[in-house]
Amino acid sequence: MLDPIHAAWIEDQRGIPSEIAIENCVISVGADIAFDYGTYRKIRTSGKNYRIEPLGQAPRFFLEETITRGPIEGEPLVITEGEFDCLVAKYASFASAVSVPNGASAGKKVPEFVDEDTAFKYLWPVKSKLMKYHKIVLATDNDEKGWGLRDALAVRIGKARCFYLKYPKDCKDLNEVLLKHGVDVVHDLIVKARPLGAQWDVSVDDLPDAPPIRSYGPGWKQLERNLRIVMPELITVAGAPGSGKTQWVMNLVWNLSLDHSLPCGWLQFEGNAYSVQRDCRRYSEFNEEIIRVRHSMTPRQWRDKFFRFLPLTMRAVQPDGTRQDRDFKWLRERIEELVFRRGCKVVVIDPWNQIEHAFGVNETETAYTCRALNELQELTEELDICLIIITHPTKSGGLKNADDEMTLYDVAGSAHWANKSNAGIIIKRRNLTTIIEVVKQKDWEVMGKPGEVGMTFDKSTASYTEISESDLQTLKDDAATEKKEKQRKN
Repeated sequence: MLDPIHAAWIEDQRGIPSEIAIENCVISVGADIAFDYGTYRKIRTSGKNYRIEPLGQAPRFFLEETITRGPIEGEPLVITEGEFDCLVAKYASFASAVSVPNGASAGKKVPEFVDEDTAFKYLWPVKSKLMKYHKIVLATDNDEKGWGLRDALAVRIGKARCFYLKYPKDCKDLNEVLLKHGVDVVHDLIVKARPLGAQWDVSVDDLPDAPPIRSYGPGWKQLERNLRIVMPELITVAGAPGSGKTQWVMNLVWNLSLDHSLPCGWLQFEGNAYSVQRDCRRYSEFNEEIIRVRHSMTPRQWRDKFFRFLPLTMRAVQPDGTRQDRDFKWLRERIEELVFRRGCKVVVIDPWNQIEHAFGVNETETAYTCRALNELQELTEELDICLIIITHPTKSGGLKNADDEMTLYDVAGSAHWANKSNAGIIIKRRNLTTIIEVVKQKDWEVMGKPGEVGMTFDKSTASYTEISESDLQTLKDDAATEKKEKQRKN
């Protein structure tokens, strides 16, 4: 039951008729206003703080029965960031309106690895019901946290069915629109919600506002000038056999987990799984002090939390005992599983050529590669992840040594590896030095500028260490001298 004092406050301060509040599970608990979620109450205390009674209940959408009831013909589902905004949508004649239970806190970042995606745990029990809605308006707040929540929800629901609001400049949420412009403007705003997914054409100003692009350093000071990881992104890593591609990429993703708390998923299609286990242990134990200080974990806890490993040296066995083909459809399912079930933000495919590629009728390898990379680009954008693909070179490309100019055009399959990737890295080895050459960056301002860095590998710690720029230049000068000497003798 709603106390008359609280009813008057809702009408005076929020502009929402008390009948709307009463009809939609707003009650009084002592001196506080509360929202009845069915299995628990969310009580609004002083200072816009909240407490939950009783504790321990699974989170759910506010007015979740709206979703379980199913779509109303011709009406979208409106998902808001707060309960009062949900009431505003109801007041504006949108019966299908719900609110997330925890505001924009879930939109700050994609959750770390946890079964069922804990920060969005309320979504999964009704996921199948949400899929019945063809239009879902994400009416989150018009600020960075709200945009983050909007995009995180869209990733899980599917951008194709999601729409966003273009708020008036003086408003950050639906309640402010109601108070400053009236309920008719709220109604029109929702009716005119704009598609969040790709459209055939839009004006520049019609693009949804987005949080600032965040980039992540690779864990090596010199290389940070050439390589910064962003989301979404597709990175191609190439190099001659034995150049250390897998070893270096493992070090990269462990650095990202150590420095930035980015969970990684690794799909290993060749090589020894136990060598990966050994090296991950060596790396984490070498960095034990950092792990304890930054993450308050033991090395083992850190490995379990941030590195999800799928050793796929054998075909996946299905429940009926048959072997499952590792084709492109299977690959997509595994990537989605790592993202949604484990919260992975970086996924590695090692290597590409071990996937069972099914060409279409009369489809060339070049056409297939183009189609596959287009789909993977769309997947990185849909899931907001960094996808790193380790590739093998062509036969002629594999014969090139560190002195030759290997490029992404030497990757087996197609020149599309050079054209479709957001970033491209060539791994070369000269004697005991590994040369990391960033040959392509789509956005130099954010992602870094192409260039190269020399590194040495310490197998006892499974870590690469940069050499000085002068030592790298000396190495290159010596290589050039040797090459000229060979040419002179020949």
